[in-house]
Parts: sequence; C-alpha cells; structure tokens
Amino acid sequence: MNIAINDNEQGVDFRLLEQRSRLEFNYPKSDDEFVAVFLPFYENPIITESKSANYAEYDVLGRASTLFAYTGAKARTFKLELQYTYHHLLQMDMTQSRFKSFYKSEFDQKKEFFDIPTELGGISQADKLYEEYRSIFDSLHTGTSLSTFEGTATEGSNQQHKAIDTLLFFINVLRSSVYNDASNPLLGPPTVRLNHGSMYQSIPCLVKTYDISFDEAAGYHVQTLTPNRIKVSLSLVELRTGDFGEFEKSTAIRRDNLAGWESVIGGNHSLDSGSL
Repeated sequence: MNIAINDNEQGVDFRLLEQRSRLEFNYPKSDDEFVAVFLPFYENPIITESKSANYAEYDVLGRASTLFAYTGAKARTFKLELQYTYHHLLQMDMTQSRFKSFYKSEFDQKKEFFDIPTELGGISQADKLYEEYRSIFDSLHTGTSLSTFEGTATEGSNQQHKAIDTLLFFINVLRSSVYNDASNPLLGPPTVRLNHGSMYQSIPCLVKTYDISFDEAAGYHVQTLTPNRIKVSLSLVELRTGDFGEFEKSTAIRRDNLAGWESVIGGNHSLDSGSL
C-alpha cells in the first residue's frame, strides 16, 4: 500500500508494525465529518474473533433429525489484548511531525467524500488536522499539554516526557471510547477501525468495554509513578451500516455495508471494509 506521508515524500511501503497495525478512533463532529486519532500497536496484539449464527429449529413429527432455518447472525466481536511499554516508547519517534503525518496520510484518502479542501484559510490540511489533534490531546489529557513535546528540557529528559505524555494520551483515548460528547450528547462514542496487517483491514467497530491494568513486575517511572508497562483489554463489536446498500470493498461508505459469502467467493475475496 503506497500512501503519501508528507509533501516531501512520494510514498512508502508501510513496514513498521505501528504503520500496519493500529486502531483508528473516529470522533463525530457533524453528519459528514469527524476527527481521527490513531493508536498504533507498537507490540503485537492478541486478537480473538467470534461470530455466531441464528437458526430457527423445527422438529418434524416422525423425522429423526432437526431442520434449521437461517434467521441471521450476531455482529462479529473482537477481543483485543495489547500493551504499551514506556521503555519501548522511548525508542519510538514521538515528534509532532509524526502525528501530523498520520493525519495527512489518512485524510488525503478521505477528502474525496468528506469534501475537505486542501487549503483552509492559508493553513495546509495537515497543519489544520494537527491543530485538531492538539485540541483533542489537551481535552483528554490531564496535567500535561502537547506543548511538553516542544519544551526546552535536555534531550534525554525531553524524550522521557514525550514517551510519558504519549502513553498517557493513548490511555485517555481508550477511556474516551465509551463516552459521548458531553457538550452535545447526540454525538455518541467514536467508531473504531481495527487494522492489523492483512488479517483485519479497517473493520468498523464500537468499543463495548475496556480494562486497564499495570504490570507490577515492570515497575514504575520514579518521578511520575507512571507504570512502565500498561496492559489493555478491549471488547469490540463490529458495526456495519454504510448506506445499507451493496458492499464494495475500499469504496467510501459502501465498504461498510454488510457482506455475505458471495463477497468471499466473488471479486472481493474478503468481508473486510478495506482501506480507502
């Protein structure tokens, strides 16, 4: 998959785990736009998938076997187990340009149906999206703003601040996944797209429950008491609505319509929504 990351790059093949495996949180702002926040998996998650069919059963008099009529199916569910390790994040690139790149690469693909202009008041699309990212960070994160990323501390100390700030931001995004917008309760919780290599390609979901725990054996950051390793468990349920029409993979809106076995043995060879 080739995606332009910034104005100075023609495109790259995503090879790093965090580029191929992540959650995309889509926070609704109106009927036709949202703000996206990305949580990369820096360590391989454990994913358990399940789905069940509904059948009506008929026991015919004198027949030594039950007859079944398919009546539909429950939504697909996913159980995710992942962890974030402070010392691992220290080795990652946590600069603001990295977050800006994630925004630009995704929104460049979506602008065709969200009608987001390339230039907004002289501010580039990527810059505007990063400002929205800063706003989300400041509203969800307590105690430290994103400006910590641009502080004047020594290089080693600043990198520690970046890692801790990012870790706490990730956790607060996960917490926000079961909340609506308090200022506008009609805007419900974010939809979450699951991406993990070739197995799961932009699956639209809702977060039903989350659990956060600390790995006591990994210890804590001495100054802030931030756990060195945080374990997260998520229960997701698939949300397939689209425009309630025909399924078409990797096509805006229609990729989220329901697909059946005809999609697997037909041209799509997949049930996944797929990337835009």
